[in-house]
Amino acid sequence: MMPVGPCIDGSILLDTPLNVVKTGKHNKVPTIVGVNRDEGTAFVAGLSGVMPNVPKQPTMEDVRTILFYVLQDEDAVDEALEKYALNNYDDIYGEVNQGFELASEMIRDAIFHCPSRALAKALSDQGGDAYVYLFNMNPIFPKWIQEINTGDHGMFGFGNFTPVQMGTFHSSEIPFVFKRFDQRSMSLISMDLSVDMYQAYMGHPPREPGDAFHTVSDQMSCMWANMAHSGVPVGGEAVCPPNPQLTRWGTYMGNASNALGQYLHLGRSIEMMPVKQTVYYPVSGVREC
Repeated sequence: MMPVGPCIDGSILLDTPLNVVKTGKHNKVPTIVGVNRDEGTAFVAGLSGVMPNVPKQPTMEDVRTILFYVLQDEDAVDEALEKYALNNYDDIYGEVNQGFELASEMIRDAIFHCPSRALAKALSDQGGDAYVYLFNMNPIFPKWIQEINTGDHGMFGFGNFTPVQMGTFHSSEIPFVFKRFDQRSMSLISMDLSVDMYQAYMGHPPREPGDAFHTVSDQMSCMWANMAHSGVPVGGEAVCPPNPQLTRWGTYMGNASNALGQYLHLGRSIEMMPVKQTVYYPVSGVREC
């Protein structure tokens, strides 16, 4: 799935980054480690780059074929699929989208969620402070764009699904961190190739201070500024207009009652939550890998 990675050159990088941290040979600084609820959705259309002739909206059988192409072992494929409640994947968008939903969640877990959790655990085991978050702002797109087909519009230009299915996709948190609000009102008529997908949800309707998007952005931008300035996301000395009341953010392994770890849920609710042993689609949350 990820043929490009860090180059272990024996000089600057002596091992995989995770092993470097596990052996304590990393730069020991407080770290924010975060993932988005729907990290995998935007990458499903790219599966054809992994295996030829894969449709942009794969079926459940396509997902099995792709898994075998990557793993080259039927038993390993069966073991991977057993970790997912396959009957759940037609509950939200119908049977035709089962493969898309399953593929997006497996990509999310394999490339983003599980490696991020492994890093946070390794940092914690080495005595470091790891602050983990899950960004989940669904539905992130306004109603006027939620049901268009992504393959029919130049702003997206890929896939055969809807923006609402993309959910809180990979990189969707960036405008919130940097308070990138667009004052232009958007419509399907006004949208062209000069408009990016971030503007589609940060600009229409025009976002106003105090609304749900600004509330999340105020918290995230201030926490990130505190981290850069003082090494802690809450309680630092960064100047954060409009001075939001920040939610407590404990370290990943900082609560003995949460043996699997804890994280800050960032979205329409902002609160600390435990990592759960099992969380099955379509329920959002962070689960044990």
